Amino acid sequence: MPYGDASTVIVKVWLQRRLRDRLKRFLGISNAQREWHTHCHLHAAGARLPEPFGYCASTAGKVGFEMVVVEDLGALINGLIYLKQCLRDGDEVAASQFERDVIDTTASLVRNGVLDIDNKLNNFGVTSDGRVFRLDIECARRWRRSSLPHDLYGAMIGRLVSSHAFACQPSLGRTELFALALRKRLDPPARVLTRARGEIEDVLQRQKDASGIDSQLSLPW
Repeated sequence: MPYGDASTVIVKVWLQRRLRDRLKRFLGISNAQREWHTHCHLHAAGARLPEPFGYCASTAGKVGFEMVVVEDLGALINGLIYLKQCLRDGDEVAASQFERDVIDTTASLVRNGVLDIDNKLNNFGVTSDGRVFRLDIECARRWRRSSLPHDLYGAMIGRLVSSHAFACQPSLGRTELFALALRKRLDPPARVLTRARGEIEDVLQRQKDASGIDSQLSLPW
């Protein structure tokens, strides 16, 4: 939709058909409110997300709604597809920069107490000038405790590494290096890495069962 004189914005809408949805909005714990507050928190902390512009809600009519408005970054390339293209084209500089940006953004989430099991390459977008942004944080959860829950933290790492493997297979040496760089940057507890290993093994086993692709990944932990 238009915004200002020439720009456009992205509008995400949640319909409220059930009384439970309206009650959660009234209590301030709806999915839309949670996503909005987490998005603002991360953006203010310098994480690479589209700029948040506004949240609003309406209960007019039989079906209410909530709405979040964020910056429109223009045409984006899905992160998983982008990495595949870089590797296919032999563009090592772009591939390495993308991986660094993904790790930087992931570290920013963790540093600011946010875990997201959907923090996978396909939820990163790359602009035409090579900037990398994290998109769609509906599954993200903010934790105010000093210690992050090991199970969720490990699943987040595992799913990110698995999505990287999907971009690189059948040659997974690059994914092993990516996993090593991620581990060094995050420096998570051993229990988190154990959970991440289990998540990766489960994802790759499901792939093998579904398609017959047997990807062997030697994790650096």
